[in-house]
Amino acid sequence: MMQQEWGLCQVNSQKNGFVDERNGQAFTPFGVNYYDHETGWAPQIWAQFHEERVREQFQLMRSYGVNIARVFLASTNFQPEKDRMNPDALEKFDRYLSIARETGIRLIPTGPDHWEGVPDYDQPDMFCGPEVFQALDYFWSQMAARYRDEPAIFAWDLRNEPMVKWDGPFMRQGWQTYLKERYGSDQAVSDAWDGAFSSEESLEKGTVNIPEDRPSPNDPRVYDYQLYREQVARKWTERQVRAIRQAGDRHMVTIGYIQWSFPGYLGSGSPSGYGAFRPSVLADLLDFDCAHFYPMFGGPANEALTQANLHYLLDWLRFCDTSRPILLEEYGWYGGGVLNEDLGYYSLEQQVDWNRRLLEATKGVASGWLCWPFADTRTSTDMSRLGGMVDAQLQPKPWGLFFRQYAEQLKKEPPVYSADRKPLKWTEEEFRYLVTSGGDQSLYWKG
Repeated sequence: MMQQEWGLCQVNSQKNGFVDERNGQAFTPFGVNYYDHETGWAPQIWAQFHEERVREQFQLMRSYGVNIARVFLASTNFQPEKDRMNPDALEKFDRYLSIARETGIRLIPTGPDHWEGVPDYDQPDMFCGPEVFQALDYFWSQMAARYRDEPAIFAWDLRNEPMVKWDGPFMRQGWQTYLKERYGSDQAVSDAWDGAFSSEESLEKGTVNIPEDRPSPNDPRVYDYQLYREQVARKWTERQVRAIRQAGDRHMVTIGYIQWSFPGYLGSGSPSGYGAFRPSVLADLLDFDCAHFYPMFGGPANEALTQANLHYLLDWLRFCDTSRPILLEEYGWYGGGVLNEDLGYYSLEQQVDWNRRLLEATKGVASGWLCWPFADTRTSTDMSRLGGMVDAQLQPKPWGLFFRQYAEQLKKEPPVYSADRKPLKWTEEEFRYLVTSGGDQSLYWKG
């Protein structure tokens, strides 16, 4: 195949989609999250890299209308030490890019991720430890310098589904600094927390306790801690974006937000379930938003469940709306088997039905879609086992055939933002209640 004549993709002037800056053509991302399903679970994407098999699968994906694929950069393989990149991994990624250009599929590299192990420098606090920051600075400075002119890269995704942890040594240290900067004195903290400040606690001594991780509606200490966790997420994001831009890289930058970044309902039922990556807090740092979503209230087994899930999804996307494009970067459901007793059997037709309804419901809101995964993964313990467009032998499933039809439809009728599209903006009081109580499922589901 001929190499693609691409320019870098950027957000369009209307801030509602993407455009190839070389030819001015609109680009609607419609694709998949990709890993070689033959490498087991979790996939050993780089440790077991098989070039010809990847090429074969990319060619097959293209035949289904895929124009973009999200791939995952494993930290232990690409960066075995905080100040050293692995040339072998970089060479493998070069070959991935060559395959992408050959097949006409742009890439969203996401990383550095932990599918192939967690390096020592990423512990104990992966969002605020000093070694983590040093490693991320180095990683992105190297990747951005090497690939800053690569048109096959659609955007950099800083990490898959980040969530700021609740506790840890560096989290506790940062908490003391946050309170000093915000309040300045023990008395000011005590006043803000309605006197809930013990005599053993001191800003000067750095002994202010983090709150317990339990539902505590409107608790001021818990609320302050959630705002502190959002600050941790912002500093983590800001540092990486700076490293990319200082290398002269103009690729778009985003983050694959887990749906727990939306506090409308948190599956854990506790404050720590909130991911703390709030799109509005990070809007000035990123080029577009990425939302991930899977059915929240059990599988979409009936109309009531389907409606509850779609209601939640649309609010989640509205929460992501920062007047820029929104990419539904992960979605999907399984069909043709049983995953576990709670979810039970879902047919191939039910898989198609849920994905179809999701696409139609979000067509006036999202600017692109990437399903999960491309192929059924026999060794997976989650939806990946039966969620593919094709089965484990790469034979088409009804969902794959529908995907191909929808891809053709999108070429003829690109998505148009709804005229009445409105961001979801809670009042501070509403937001405070949700992030301190662990969400409120009654907003979406009363079953």
